Amino acid sequence: MHLPAIRERFVTVLMALLVAAAATPAISATLADDASSAPDEALLDDERWTEDAFGLSFRPPANAARLQQTADGAIATFLDRHGLQLSVYIRQTQDPVDLKTVVARSQHELMMLFNGLLPAGREDDPYVRLAERPGARLYFLVPGDPQRDREEFIIGQAFVQIDPFTVGQLLFETQADDYDRAREIFEALLATLELEDPAVLDARRTAMVDAGQALLAELDFAELRARRIGQPQWFRITLGGRDVGYMLREFAAATELGRDGLRIIERTRLHDGDVVYDSESDFFETDDGRTELWSIRTTERENRANRGRGGGPRAGAARELSLRLEQSMGFGARRRAWAETGVRDRRHIVVNRESPTRVDRKQWELPEHYLSHVRGRLLADALPRRPEPPAGPIAYYSYDSNGVRLALRTWRVETDEAGGRVVRERPAPDAAERVGWHDDDGRLQRRRMGDGRMLLPATEQEVLAIWGGE
Repeated sequence: MHLPAIRERFVTVLMALLVAAAATPAISATLADDASSAPDEALLDDERWTEDAFGLSFRPPANAARLQQTADGAIATFLDRHGLQLSVYIRQTQDPVDLKTVVARSQHELMMLFNGLLPAGREDDPYVRLAERPGARLYFLVPGDPQRDREEFIIGQAFVQIDPFTVGQLLFETQADDYDRAREIFEALLATLELEDPAVLDARRTAMVDAGQALLAELDFAELRARRIGQPQWFRITLGGRDVGYMLREFAAATELGRDGLRIIERTRLHDGDVVYDSESDFFETDDGRTELWSIRTTERENRANRGRGGGPRAGAARELSLRLEQSMGFGARRRAWAETGVRDRRHIVVNRESPTRVDRKQWELPEHYLSHVRGRLLADALPRRPEPPAGPIAYYSYDSNGVRLALRTWRVETDEAGGRVVRERPAPDAAERVGWHDDDGRLQRRRMGDGRMLLPATEQEVLAIWGGE
């Protein structure tokens, strides 16, 4: 049985859910009607899974494992022994979003992605109340495709309107012959779906931010800066056990605008098949914390020399033909670039972003309890080294470059069986979790990023041995 990877299958759908689109016409059912009318909660675990930022919770499938590595932005993914995989997403927009638009667009994108897509089961009205909010759930049969070594499978989706700007999405996939069982589990799970009262959530956020401020008051940032200056950090970047890049992080005393401070420079090279991404990030903050400057510059280029390292998701006949034309006709390698610069003073944050197609400028009032890029990195280094971890989650407001927004950034520190620390960080409420594993002295052993890539501490010699003079 072969099912295509989640990232390949759903990335188009997930990116398009929250844009306006016309509704698509209903299409007829092909599978037998689901005979179950009331969900059987014995199919579910007794312990609830809870998402802290929006208070979304439910009982997951019984005996399902929580996957520790995903590459599609899910905030949680569960897999049971029969192959049923359930992923949870939080989708946010800057403008109010209509749930029916989301559902219609989802149907449209799925039909564009999978030729011959059909509804699975009876033609119920997809719009239902979930967690006492507007919601929807849909089931689809994806036909098999022998040319792609793909057997038919089922996609189930549920959406719940959390607020005018936020939609929760639950998505499952399973083999076609597992449809009846999977639908019964999914309906049972949706019956347990809950959203906490906004006042309770506000109180929880306030408690996390207060805990974060108390921790900052205890930290000696001058000592943290002094310990890091002149101590470069090298990292291997791996995916699925294979090296795909590296990163160098350096700390240095610096002066900007006539004021002393700390500069952190991160240089990253990441290989994705025969495409290479080079990024340089420069973060500076004055010693008094009143001013912050940063720049992030990324280029994408094709690298013919990298083809021997493994095809990767971008390799294929069209790309191979393009590379051959470059070689035979002397065409230069294609290169694209992105850049972001930011300035923060005591009142405002101003960000300029430049992409190959547009230039944007955004400005925000500086929120209370803001955490800078520099202090965020020093805090992440200090957390696992403290004698006692914070009793609960801590939070700060910070700038999220991936989402181009101010967001609530959270950390949770746990102690493992060996006495080491596990640091769980979420850069924004709808972002995938980053997890770092540290030994009992607080030294980082490995860190899983939100896209599933692993960051492994290394020496310069180890990186050079893998990548040579790149």
